[in-house]
Amino acid sequence: MMPKNYSRSNGNVLFLMLIFLCSIILAAIVVFGIIMIKQNQSRDTQNTHEVQTQNTAYLEYSAMMDQLQDKSKLLQDKENELALQASRIKKLESELLATRSELEKIQRETQEQFSLLQESEKKNLKKLAKVYALMEPVQAAPILSALDDDTIINILTLMKERNAARLLGGFAAQNPEMQKRAALISEKMRSLATTTTSSAQ
Repeated sequence: MMPKNYSRSNGNVLFLMLIFLCSIILAAIVVFGIIMIKQNQSRDTQNTHEVQTQNTAYLEYSAMMDQLQDKSKLLQDKENELALQASRIKKLESELLATRSELEKIQRETQEQFSLLQESEKKNLKKLAKVYALMEPVQAAPILSALDDDTIINILTLMKERNAARLLGGFAAQNPEMQKRAALISEKMRSLATTTTSSAQ
């Protein structure tokens, strides 16, 4: 049998060892807990940083999307405006073509009417030339003097040369003023004949 003092001593050592072991375990638990807390804090900080980064990225993305939408709207508005302008231009082109066609039609009709009028005037002048040719120069001269020079020239050119000469002589015989006028008419007729001959050549 072992002495009682030895047993007590062993018990104290075991107790001390148990306390020491518990202290180590407790210290290990505390250290582990601190490490875990620090890791959690680090993870939280990292998560917070990631969240902030994500929030910043989201805000930037959102701002970019807003800008893109604004630009897209501006482009759409421009496209709509261009389409509207193109439609107006097309309408104006159609109206212009219609107006041009109408003007060409009016021009043709005016030309036809002018040609008819010229033809009618020519016929009337021929009739007048015949009437004046039948009249005595003394009777025809006063009537002829009331007409303008161009009309007199047109009438005289439609007459036979002999009749035109008689009529122009009667015209000049009225007075010195009519004599000067007859000379001017003769000069105009000569110039007209020269121009007509040059054109024919």
